[in-house]
Amino acid sequence: MKTLLVINDYSTAASYAAKFALSIAQKVKANLILLNAAIPVNILPDIEYKFVPESRQAAYIELLEIPLAEQLMMQNQSDKKFRPEIMGIDPADFSDEEMMPFIQQQDIWMVVKGIPGEEAFPLHSAASIQAILNQVKCPMLLVPERLEIKDFKCIVHTVDLRYCKLPLLNYLVELATPYQASLVLAHMPMSGLPPMETKDALDIFNEQISSHLRYDKLFFDQIKEKNLEKVYDVLAYGMNTDLLTVVNHRFHFQKIVSQYQSYTLPTHITVPLLVFPN
Repeated sequence: MKTLLVINDYSTAASYAAKFALSIAQKVKANLILLNAAIPVNILPDIEYKFVPESRQAAYIELLEIPLAEQLMMQNQSDKKFRPEIMGIDPADFSDEEMMPFIQQQDIWMVVKGIPGEEAFPLHSAASIQAILNQVKCPMLLVPERLEIKDFKCIVHTVDLRYCKLPLLNYLVELATPYQASLVLAHMPMSGLPPMETKDALDIFNEQISSHLRYDKLFFDQIKEKNLEKVYDVLAYGMNTDLLTVVNHRFHFQKIVSQYQSYTLPTHITVPLLVFPN
């Protein structure tokens, strides 16, 4: 059975992300693993980390009197038809040679990580995201702190249709189906490539994508605006998007998070961001 792996770094952002991940697991019928480690070094080799300050950990413990695992267990006792198995693991219990094989045996379908709200996106967190995407061949869900937990109604995938991959779209259909969510493919030309006429983009959508996926809530949109801040503002607010999805390459994802620069999620990215490995 597929599994969601949640990175629990003992922050409030991780708590929100874990609860959000559980709601997804209940929908898609997946189990959940809570990786309890401020710095999951055993599965993220060759990266230097800064430990979470003791003061921050203490403040978090005072805020949450009930341990996160117990909160998830309580949330799992709802009237949902499917109740995921919840497992907590600690990297300290594994050797360097044991952790990655263990993770690979769990059929990890999605990695989930909370993103701080008002705080800066730490350098070691950005490196962690990149390293996890490199190690585990599944998408990572970045969940903004204090996000309201609600069902997906509209999922938007930004992509250059000329480089759209059907296995990735099949994954999105698998995610969207239990929610009966709309799945919108928003065509954005990659930097340096010529734009496409709407008719040409529609031909690709109809002949090479829609006919193969056969999802009755699959839609097409073409984005001509080149200012990414305006684009994602419209996608998040104008289209009432519940989930944005991108591929981890320099044309979309790295521009969104300003990776290698400020390590922050822009203020206009207020919805979960699902990042697929390139």
